[in-house]
Amino acid sequence: MRQLLIEAEEKAKEVSVEIVKRGEILVPVMLVEVPSEKIIWSKDKSEKTDISTEIVCVHMPNIVKEAFADAIRQLLRKWNAFGYVFVIEAYITTSKRVVEENIPIHNLPADDRDDIIMITTVERNGEVKISTAVVIPTKEGRRVEEFKTLSDMQPGCYADGRMLVKNW
Repeated sequence: MRQLLIEAEEKAKEVSVEIVKRGEILVPVMLVEVPSEKIIWSKDKSEKTDISTEIVCVHMPNIVKEAFADAIRQLLRKWNAFGYVFVIEAYITTSKRVVEENIPIHNLPADDRDDIIMITTVERNGEVKISTAVVIPTKEGRRVEEFKTLSDMQPGCYADGRMLVKNW
């Protein structure tokens, strides 16, 4: 992973934990690494253009799942992005009812599912890293367990889904 994306992922973890501690809802956020032209002045006062990268933050409070992949793919192409970090709150469950009875996870009783923070980091070459942390309700509010990468949770697993954009 590019160093800037790794730093963005670490910052996303810190910010997510703070938002959860304050009891706020974590709005879907995307950090995009994009090319950035900077004008550098040399000693002889002639200007040179330096192509570097920067991180752009995109808030997506009203994103519709069905439109997500196309909207993000267009944005990544428009900006000629090197990669992105996507942060979202989601649910996970081990309940077989989701498959057997075709029940959406968000409709399960709270004790049959866990809230998680999911951070997905993707490079333009298709390399994907997913980290998750369980959000635990407490009397004082909510707290976040340690972030684990997907490979730590399920060795040999492969990441894919309708909201995961790997090619643009």
